[in-house]
Amino acid sequence: MTVAAPTLGIIAAAGTLPKLVAEAALARGQEVFVIALRGVADADYSAFRHEEIRVGAFDTILKALKKEGCRQVIMTGKFVRPGLASVIPDLRSSRLVMKLLASGDNAALEMIRDEFAKEGMEVIDIKTILSDVMAGEGLIAGAEPDDAALNSIRTGQQVLAALGPFDVGQAVVVQGSRVLAIEAAEGTDAMLDRCAALVDPDLGPAVLVKMRKPDQDGRLDPPVIGATTLMRAADAGISIIAVERGGVLIAEEDEVRTIAAARGMTIAGIAPT
Repeated sequence: MTVAAPTLGIIAAAGTLPKLVAEAALARGQEVFVIALRGVADADYSAFRHEEIRVGAFDTILKALKKEGCRQVIMTGKFVRPGLASVIPDLRSSRLVMKLLASGDNAALEMIRDEFAKEGMEVIDIKTILSDVMAGEGLIAGAEPDDAALNSIRTGQQVLAALGPFDVGQAVVVQGSRVLAIEAAEGTDAMLDRCAALVDPDLGPAVLVKMRKPDQDGRLDPPVIGATTLMRAADAGISIIAVERGGVLIAEEDEVRTIAAARGMTIAGIAPT
């Protein structure tokens, strides 16, 4: 006898990835219920069972998921943490929200994971639903990186590996051996925006390296590149993107490849460090 998969709860932040997860889960016969974070989630979830709930109302989110029979949860989409002044927690969540906002990304997500577990819900790996979106190794799009670019990629890998224990970022921009930017609380898109004034077009190619943090729970906030990443990187003068094989998701892959071709960009999958 086949046992039906439990309803999947999707905590949706910005971008199209949460919707892709919902569509893929339904396609494989799993019911879904989407919590669209109010003011953050920007995709159309009208085709799915869903509810809009404000950021910080964690108890309300838990109750909604339990009411809908969710025993598996995926948190996905772009999310930049708001300041405390703009968060209105519900009564049960006020202490937790304070801890979350004062913690590094990994630590905060692990706390959320543990809160779900207390309610009998398991945070699952997005790869369970989207098995074919993780970056492979080798050339994904564009021309092979030259020796200068490979050296920049290695520098970026070393920087991210060294910073990982401090729970800092998943991305770095390197030109030659010069580190131009490291992703911190602002997120990848904002980091790329500020790189526009730092990339020197007369030097070698600028490289964006994106990797999972060492010891990061793969179920929590896996790094992602998508169409917006490529557009912002190209606008900043970055022509090469290196992503960790098996650690970075490529959302909207067809569009990503189209943009890479149109903007003369290279995407390369690199081995984990």
